Amino acid sequence: MKNANSNSTIEVLNLGSQIRILRLLRKIPLTELADKAGISKTYLSLIEANEKVPDIKILFSICEALEIKAHELLMKAHLENINDITERCWEDNYDKIRKSVNLIGSKLYPKEEEIEFSKEESLMLAR
Repeated sequence: MKNANSNSTIEVLNLGSQIRILRLLRKIPLTELADKAGISKTYLSLIEANEKVPDIKILFSICEALEIKAHELLMKAHLENINDITERCWEDNYDKIRKSVNLIGSKLYPKEEEIEFSKEESLMLAR
């Protein structure tokens, strides 16, 4: 998603996804939520696909229709972003983490046979 302010991209990355999840959990059809929020079905679809970011007035309308407070929705989206970013960091740095864990293991237990940790074990030990 492209925004004029690159910092806002991360902050709103999963907002539309959270709206879609809540709509589906509440079994509200796309058309019904769009009508309740006073926007077109097409625009809501773009929001849910994270291709558009609603302005604050529309966000409040959507939240009212979903029966959730705006700050709760934003918190859910923010936490999802943190999880995504953390997971990508671990994935991107897995080889470095694995080598570091193995090096530390060999220094702590020099007489032991070299242990090769699995990806999950390396990530767990590094945290």
